Amino acid sequence: MSGPSCLALGLVAFGPYGHRESQEVIAKQLGVKDVSFAQLADFLGMDFFPAMMWLCTGLVATTGDGDPEWLRRYR
Repeated sequence: MSGPSCLALGLVAFGPYGHRESQEVIAKQLGVKDVSFAQLADFLGMDFFPAMMWLCTGLVATTGDGDPEWLRRYR
């Protein structure tokens, strides 16, 4: 999996923490009220790591002004 499909996974991963609609869809599929980070990792399975990488890439591009060193402050 690469490119746009991984980007979509990043959006799914971010959903529960910023977009109520995504959270509701995943919660319904899992049969829970609120989705935990562990449940999200289980839900995405092998796609969890690429989703997190895309999320970090987006954060660096938008919030970190494109500077990867910005992300090191939050290790």
